[in-house]
Amino acid sequence: QPDPTTLRRAALLRRVLAFAIGLIVVFAAIIFIVWLVLRPQVPQFRVDSFSLSNFTISNDSLISFAADVRLTARNPNKKLTLSYDSIDAVVYYRSWSLARTVMQPFSLDTKSQTPLNASFASVGNFIEHFAVDGINRERGSNGNVGFNLRMLSRVRFKARAWRTRNSFLKVFCGDLIVGIPSNGRPGSLTGGPRRCRVEI
Repeated sequence: QPDPTTLRRAALLRRVLAFAIGLIVVFAAIIFIVWLVLRPQVPQFRVDSFSLSNFTISNDSLISFAADVRLTARNPNKKLTLSYDSIDAVVYYRSWSLARTVMQPFSLDTKSQTPLNASFASVGNFIEHFAVDGINRERGSNGNVGFNLRMLSRVRFKARAWRTRNSFLKVFCGDLIVGIPSNGRPGSLTGGPRRCRVEI
């Protein structure tokens, strides 16, 4: 016959496991209900302007310029506020990194938006000759050059006592066509504001 002590331990183990499983199910149900009520939406970003000055590329493939990018960040959520850590922003030509900067942390209340500014500087940075050829070819065609802006940050969704863990935010703003005059005057974004792709 089975030992009574063994039977009691087995019964206790089954009860503990059942309780743990029930607790997990209840906790998952609560999270799901909260998600249904709050319905988190992905933040929105838009590039409003992209100005470029002192743009030069030397014969040694050294690029120099100053860029000022103005953006709008929007929180589309009705019940969730957003808190961003510092944003790491990089300007690219195609896949080649040209300049980097860090933007300050900020927060957004529900259904609100805020302007952001990112200033970049490249002073004699080397770039591959493939990038130089591409830039010169685009600029020589119609005076325009296409740039990309990528941003990385961590964002938290908050609703009173409820908050999420930090989520990594990836923002890609592509096809930023900047007209660069040949007379040395500053260049600017053509075609109006550009919406960015956002992933969490």
